[in-house]
Amino acid sequence: MTLSMAWIRSAGAQQELVFCSDSRLRWAGAWDACQKIFPLSRGDCAISFAGDTKFAYPFIHAAINAIELHRGSSRRQIDLFEAKSVLLNAINAMLSELREFCAGQDRFEEPDLRLIFGGLNRPGFRRHLAAINYGLGGGGYEHEAVHR
Repeated sequence: MTLSMAWIRSAGAQQELVFCSDSRLRWAGAWDACQKIFPLSRGDCAISFAGDTKFAYPFIHAAINAIELHRGSSRRQIDLFEAKSVLLNAINAMLSELREFCAGQDRFEEPDLRLIFGGLNRPGFRRHLAAINYGLGGGGYEHEAVHR
């Protein structure tokens, strides 16, 4: 299990978006010094994870690629709310392609993975944080605004 947090800190009249995480991954043992916070190429946002790494790294790479390949997002022509939709669509599309389950399973087990997406939203220059979790209905990942 891994740990990741983000918050918006007030420093006088300024606000700062802070991401932090531990660096340990667990799988066949303990593996320290691993990245869990990923700045996106837009330069105004980042994504981090906590939870099961067998889903985390493929999803993070899908999200990063989706943001980079989406012309409006990579050029910051869309705001963070729209960029978040691009990111969610990429993760859910990837999840829908999961096939050939283990013997005795007819579907995958629910991912124990949580993502945090945040950054500076251009309209109004406000910080934005969103938690991205697997939906209770099993329909894929959904977002919940933590701070706007």
